[in-house]
Amino acid sequence: MENIPLLKDIVIIMAVSVPISMVLTRAGLPTVIGFLLAGVIIGPTGFGLVTGLDNVDMLAQIGVVLLLFTIGLEFSVTRMLGIRREGLLGGGLQVGLTVALVLLFGLVLRQPFTVALLLGFIVSLSSTAIVLKLLVDRGDVNSPQGNLSVGVLLFQDICVVLMVMVIQNIGGDSGATPFKIAKGLGLSVAAFALIVVSVGYLIPKVFNEVVKLRSREVFILTIVLVCLGTAWVTSLFGLSLALGAFVAGLAISESEYSSQIVAEVIPFRDTFSSLFFISIGMLLDFKYFTGHMPLVFGLAAAIIAVKIFATVIVGQTLKYPLRLSIIVGLNLAQIGEFSFILIRMGQEYNLLNQGLYQSLLAATVITMALTPLIYQRSSHIAFDISRYFGFSGGKEPGKKPSVTLSNHVIIVGYGLNGRNLARVLKETAIPHIIMDVNMERVRRPFSGTQATRRYSRRWAERAPRCSLWRYPTR
Repeated sequence: MENIPLLKDIVIIMAVSVPISMVLTRAGLPTVIGFLLAGVIIGPTGFGLVTGLDNVDMLAQIGVVLLLFTIGLEFSVTRMLGIRREGLLGGGLQVGLTVALVLLFGLVLRQPFTVALLLGFIVSLSSTAIVLKLLVDRGDVNSPQGNLSVGVLLFQDICVVLMVMVIQNIGGDSGATPFKIAKGLGLSVAAFALIVVSVGYLIPKVFNEVVKLRSREVFILTIVLVCLGTAWVTSLFGLSLALGAFVAGLAISESEYSSQIVAEVIPFRDTFSSLFFISIGMLLDFKYFTGHMPLVFGLAAAIIAVKIFATVIVGQTLKYPLRLSIIVGLNLAQIGEFSFILIRMGQEYNLLNQGLYQSLLAATVITMALTPLIYQRSSHIAFDISRYFGFSGGKEPGKKPSVTLSNHVIIVGYGLNGRNLARVLKETAIPHIIMDVNMERVRRPFSGTQATRRYSRRWAERAPRCSLWRYPTR
């Protein structure tokens, strides 16, 4: 009689997670919480229904790879270049400031420097899988807060390589020197650039040939090959699998087949990514959690507060309105899935004792579980906080709008039709106001005559913190 242990585990996982998710969905709660709760129930410290944790973790990693692959399909190379400011400057400031704050707190609490630095690395990373899934589901990827969130998340993923090297140096016996760390990081960055160029050149040509065969089976196999193959090649250079999958999706995003590829991948992505969240719940030691609830919840609250503070500082440095900075801070307030790599390394190198190890795991699960709930209320929370401090919608406190028009046209939404309408109104010298939730879209000069671009650029620069644009009447 055939016996497939992994099949039994998958059946148990689905049998427990589906009813829980149905109940939470009817209660208006995100399904991610249901998956985390199901993992706690069936995990080794729960009822112990699933024992093959390594196999489940392997499937979960495939889910993260597919998730980042589809996210890459939603982007384009042009758009990635457009958020390089948010990625390099914003991500660098967020990671640096968070690590510095946690390091300082750790030293104040009399933790060794190596342990405090490790804690800073762990806390500085946010969950790429959860945040990007929420952004895509709500259609906020192209919003200003989406741009800043994605830029910071991508920088964090690249920083994982450097963090792993540093932990190996301070905790392992590899004898690595600062020169070797810098050399390894340089090679990783060079390898990443080479992979991006190679994938961007080869993958579109491969799909052009595959489409000519008119075979759906070959088309799907090619998608899987490109996604997993690029992720595997990227991992050979010390980079994360998810980052490689994102690069593969980014390379295909410019092709005319991207929409069809998304349609083919989504069923696989949703199935495997659910296993990722379930596997995280299975890591939690439920007995330790119930016995140390005040400590765990206090640690989770401190982590959320530090990450929100650091991200708000970053948003204000980049001249984002306070409300949007708070929204991004709330969205990135959890500990990320790549932090599990650093947590396990800390335990292997005896940098984390068992109590601190379980506390970090529990706090990570709590912050991840709270993320969907916080995300749903982030706009309202940010609006209330910004109004309390005297800010509203990005305007300076105490200042009133300088736009005073009458008998004018109001364009709500600056998409394709909005830009076309604005162009016509400009050419006919009709005064108008443009309103859009995406301030970057309003700032960006639309294509047209040289005079049109000059007018739009001039007035966008006069109101850089406002998603309102006024055409100057003659």
